[in-house]
Amino acid sequence: MSLIIIPVAVMLVLVRLYLGTSLPQSDYYKGEFKAYPELSIQRDAQGVPLISGDELIGIYYGLGVAHAQDRLWQMELLRRKAAGRLSEVYGAQKLHIDKFARTMGFYNQATKDLAAMSDSTLAILNAYSNGVNYWLAHAQQLPLEFSVSAIKPQPWSPLDTLAIFKVYAFELNASFHKDYERLQLLQLFGIDYQSSLFAGNSEIDIDFSSQLLFTPLKSKSLASVTELQKDFNFGGAFTAIEGIVTSPQLLQKDKAYLAYTLLSATEYSATPYYARLNAESHKLAGVTLPGVPAVMFGENGSISWVGSPALADTQDLIVEQFNPAKQGEYLYGGKWLTVDYRVEAIKVRANFPSFLRNPIQDVQLTVKSTNNGPLLSELLDTDLPVSLVWTGFNDADTSYESILKLSHAENWSAFVEASAGVVAPAMNFLYIDSEGNIGMQASGKVPVRHSGEGKLPIQAGSTNSSWTSFVAPQNMTSLINPEKGWLTFTSGKSNSVARVASKQSYALSLDALSLNELHSILSEVGRNDNKTLLPLLLDLVTENSERKTVLARLRDEMSSQQSSTVPQVIYAAWLTHYRKLLVLDAFEDNKILRVSDQHASQWGAALSVDYLQQKLEATASRCRADASETGTQCASIVEQALDSAIGEISLLAGRDINNWTLDNLQHGEFAHSIFGQTNILKSVLNQPIQLEPSITVLKPELNQYKFGKGIVTKQTPAMKVIHHGEENISTSLLLLRGQSSNMFSPWYEHQSPLADDWVNR
Repeated sequence: MSLIIIPVAVMLVLVRLYLGTSLPQSDYYKGEFKAYPELSIQRDAQGVPLISGDELIGIYYGLGVAHAQDRLWQMELLRRKAAGRLSEVYGAQKLHIDKFARTMGFYNQATKDLAAMSDSTLAILNAYSNGVNYWLAHAQQLPLEFSVSAIKPQPWSPLDTLAIFKVYAFELNASFHKDYERLQLLQLFGIDYQSSLFAGNSEIDIDFSSQLLFTPLKSKSLASVTELQKDFNFGGAFTAIEGIVTSPQLLQKDKAYLAYTLLSATEYSATPYYARLNAESHKLAGVTLPGVPAVMFGENGSISWVGSPALADTQDLIVEQFNPAKQGEYLYGGKWLTVDYRVEAIKVRANFPSFLRNPIQDVQLTVKSTNNGPLLSELLDTDLPVSLVWTGFNDADTSYESILKLSHAENWSAFVEASAGVVAPAMNFLYIDSEGNIGMQASGKVPVRHSGEGKLPIQAGSTNSSWTSFVAPQNMTSLINPEKGWLTFTSGKSNSVARVASKQSYALSLDALSLNELHSILSEVGRNDNKTLLPLLLDLVTENSERKTVLARLRDEMSSQQSSTVPQVIYAAWLTHYRKLLVLDAFEDNKILRVSDQHASQWGAALSVDYLQQKLEATASRCRADASETGTQCASIVEQALDSAIGEISLLAGRDINNWTLDNLQHGEFAHSIFGQTNILKSVLNQPIQLEPSITVLKPELNQYKFGKGIVTKQTPAMKVIHHGEENISTSLLLLRGQSSNMFSPWYEHQSPLADDWVNR
């Protein structure tokens, strides 16, 4: 036996040593970089690089080296995602991503952006690319993923950076998918859904939505957009950013504070990387995006800032009018124009093991576009000829350059001026400075519509399809030193304080809230629908032996202030089943189409809380009107969903409802980006993680209830940061997870303990 064990053990040690050569050199000292002799890179215990040098350009060169050392595989995936080349790595399973990316033309847009950059910005982009390429040329061994995938990375270029930045901007502000989902739900639920969607809204929206009611319906209509949502993080759905700033007077301290938490749970997103940059002229520390030479959120000694996606609709779907007399022409500006075509070849890798299979022929993709934007009909599987218009499709988008300027601002006026140049993504920034000032500034190019709210695809050529203008920079939300002494935001869609549509609406929310009420609001992120729907559920359900116990726990939840409880899991399970059953019932009424369980779940997930509330209230009204009916008869779907939830949870946590605990109902994983979806390797590489406590509940998208699994949380890098301002801004890094994406690095899942004294502050 030992004759077998010893050689195997030796082989494993040798393999581990070989793979260990892909780990980055921890420190570089002065003189190691010929291009920048004064440049050095040193890492602390958390893996955070301190990049020091005498000139700013050299610092960004060093950031390129550090990014490549710790995140090269992620950077490779990000640029392939932007270019539509993931199928070369993953095979046909990622073909939908490549088709979407090429239809959007992210690299084509990046080419236009590059031409608009100033010489100083181009110098930074080139220096960063040279730093990445230095590591490519000098690495002893590339990370394991490159060996397994047989991928050799090409040299990095400024175009790669701007394409990644364009995808990042698109993802944070994406809203077109919601327009499409509403269209499909309108077609499925008809007038019933229309009244919920346009309660109190313009007649123009209602008139056109009535026409959309009669467009063909397909049971798989949401499958395409649901798959894209998983990979493109539309609307920042899988990224949670929460921040608060406080004035010195509020906390009776001698300094202003800015605290934020950043979490990400998507496979390909530009997950954050923390770095410190020290040049003689500039000092920066904060969140960077692998592939992009800029501190997106952080501090520079004089100011500190953090941003969150603004709740601004910067995208619309346009229903094009094609010429019935001549194929390939569409109506635009009162004239018939010719659709633009281009054909792109997508290389697709054969399924594993690819070397034993015949090569797959290139997929030929015909990309069509109008003056409004790219046509998405085929990608979305709809018969409507819809194109996408977005503010980020701009011939001279210098948003990246403006972010650079913003990070180098030294006071409020310079910060506001820099933010005015950001086109996409539209963001809300929190701000403090060393003089004790606090503020909030909105940025981005936000369209002003002729009429309507853009909730549905818009008919081309109609008066409400045009964007009459854009919100002027001086009219964007801008608040400095509010009397209350604090400002906050969260990317949680339910938080009322984050709804910064205008200066007036935000000021009203400040006047209406105290600091104690702020904590209460933050603790409700992701739970507002509970407060709306849970009482209706409790009123409609009749009690049997099992339901009685469950309903008692749900009633306790209505007054609970805990961030994660078993009743919340029960509620999430009921809501998931209720959504699905509503869809199945609607398709049953359709009598023509049938829908699978998987597609029914996709449809159900798209239903808004407002519509669910309307359905529950209608059910309650019907039950009250006919008291002779039993609850089971008038609220059968509601009760059926609860019974399904009870049965499902019982399989996970046992039949004794009183002994249900979170141990079997909630878990988290730190998922590896390439192998984590392979069944045979999941148990090895998707490491269990301890779910971090927070003053808020994570967004529902980060904590999804999944049939037969309970609450599942998948996280990639995460951080909690506090900046505090005295004569100079300083930083306390409370939590940093996933600083390196190299699975053999000590910082792959490194997590520093929370400092209790800082948390209490």
